[in-house]
Amino acid sequence: MIRKLQRRFILITMVSVISIFILILAVLNISVSYSAMQHGYATLQDYAMRDTADGIKALDTPDRNWFDNMRVLYVAYDSKGNIEDFSADGNPDMTEAALLSMASSVLQQSKEKGRLGSYLYLLSETEDGTCLYFLDYGMEKSMSLRLLRICLYVGLLGIVLIFIPVFFLSRWTTKPVQTAFDKQKQFIADASHGDKKILLVRNTGNGIPAEDQKHIFERFYRSEASRNRKYGGYGLGLAIASSIVTVHKGQLTVKSDEATYTAFTATFL
Repeated sequence: MIRKLQRRFILITMVSVISIFILILAVLNISVSYSAMQHGYATLQDYAMRDTADGIKALDTPDRNWFDNMRVLYVAYDSKGNIEDFSADGNPDMTEAALLSMASSVLQQSKEKGRLGSYLYLLSETEDGTCLYFLDYGMEKSMSLRLLRICLYVGLLGIVLIFIPVFFLSRWTTKPVQTAFDKQKQFIADASHGDKKILLVRNTGNGIPAEDQKHIFERFYRSEASRNRKYGGYGLGLAIASSIVTVHKGQLTVKSDEATYTAFTATFL
């Protein structure tokens, strides 16, 4: 029973810790991913707003970040939906055919912005038609996955480190129950001798003198006249108790240190 309580304590504690860890991990990674995506959309929006109505501004102009220029791709369409211009030169991992195929897939979805594979896209309407911007999101995605792996490793290590004190804490919290259980077993063991059953009743007080212990189970016997006047009684209680124990095939005995306590023991076969 005690081991079962310990296992239950460990299980509840560890499930709570793991649940909190998963919640923190999810919130952290979702926040980082969301922040990275919002930054990516802001970059695309900046490119869309700074392009003139006469056409797409060259991506390698000095006032633009060279790293963003390398990651930003575009496909421009005229008012009839024909491809007017496109650029995939800045990204060595993207071919012109792949860029045009990706742009066609985005147009079929009819969404202003979103994510397609490792790319974020933004659809911008111009006076002459439509321009579709893409941002290589691979770096941010890789960083998010790396952060997730680091959190998992740290979390697993933390769970192992937390398990150790929880294990010892479970033993400490169940120790009072174990002590009570051991005392109960010891009491039963002390009270059982073979087929014998023992009932022990003990009280505190002045005790019973040794000369009176021999006669207290006799009817109408009262020790110490002054004490009897104080507490009353007719000397029948213990005699009746002894008779009842005898009827049930038992024996009633008394033990007292004559000063601080008196113990009555009923032994039944």
